[in-house]
Amino acid sequence: GWAVGDYGKIIVTRDGGRSWREQSSYASEPLRDVQFRDRRTGWAVGNKGTILKTSDGGRTWSRRRAPTTEDLAAICMFSRRTGCVVGHGGTALRTSDGGRTWTRRNAMVKTWLSAVTSASPRRLVAAGGGGNLLRSTDGGRTWRRRTRGTTRDITAVTVDGRSAWAVNGGGQVLKLDRGVWRVQARGLG
Repeated sequence: GWAVGDYGKIIVTRDGGRSWREQSSYASEPLRDVQFRDRRTGWAVGNKGTILKTSDGGRTWSRRRAPTTEDLAAICMFSRRTGCVVGHGGTALRTSDGGRTWTRRNAMVKTWLSAVTSASPRRLVAAGGGGNLLRSTDGGRTWRRRTRGTTRDITAVTVDGRSAWAVNGGGQVLKLDRGVWRVQARGLG
């Protein structure tokens, strides 16, 4: 497993978390998310439009050009070639060539987006500030705002079949039910 943090830090464990080793990213910006498609191919995103890729399990990382300098918070590569990144100011980026190039997509919001996940290569969910939830049914080419039921910042989101689940800044677990966030559990904050 991998984890990322401030000053471009990337760490890896090969023994289930008993020990961790630092990998050199050659980035100085804080990194906010990391995702690996397999043991060799991984991505990290962070502040100032930072997008990094490795093809050798993290031994070397290369910087990819992003069409933004906004802080990036989350990445979801849902195939070897296609993925999305979200971040500050409603930033939504998409690649269809394995991250060689990234294009801006209209996320329909101006708040920060903190999380993105996929239910399938076509169905994506992004979430963030002000309880905003965005949905894409075309692999991140277009986004629609689908938010009612909370105005608290959403910090994490996942999809389970046809349901979306989220955690907000108030320590609540939410489930999206017919377009409305409904509280499922409280007291996690």
